[in-house]
Amino acid sequence: MAMRVLIVDDEQDVRDGMEAILTALEGTELEVRTAAGVSEAKAILDSFLPELSICDMEMPGASGLQFVEHVKEKYPDMHILILSAHDDFQYVHSAFMMQVNDYLLKPLDIIRFQEMVREIYLKYESRKQSGKIDAIFYQFFPDEMPSPSEVSLQLRDIMLYI
Repeated sequence: MAMRVLIVDDEQDVRDGMEAILTALEGTELEVRTAAGVSEAKAILDSFLPELSICDMEMPGASGLQFVEHVKEKYPDMHILILSAHDDFQYVHSAFMMQVNDYLLKPLDIIRFQEMVREIYLKYESRKQSGKIDAIFYQFFPDEMPSPSEVSLQLRDIMLYI
């Protein structure tokens, strides 16, 4: 299953450019949707459930920080990258206090952007694999609640036995 990404930016060119960059990102499987503002993004969130949101800091109507606050309230594990034309300390500080993954300046450094998305994608894939391992384990041992390290050891033993 592809990692879902939501791009929120009021500039159509920026949304299109980021979507093109993400679509061409080698070694990843991404499903990308875009929103022109915070209200549109909020409407998409519940049905799309992205693992990563990429959001502009300043947009008409509501700011990127308001979007981040909403996301962190409802989906605390979602990864968030902030885009901004402003390197103002207050913006950066506020974003990191809300636990965003990174704060990227416009014009976008494409290499850094790709590295950040790839890193988040690898974490997503790792979590997905862990979930599969847990599901296999609980098929064989439905009543046990071992620690993750115990699961690894017991799965190794199962694999050796098989």
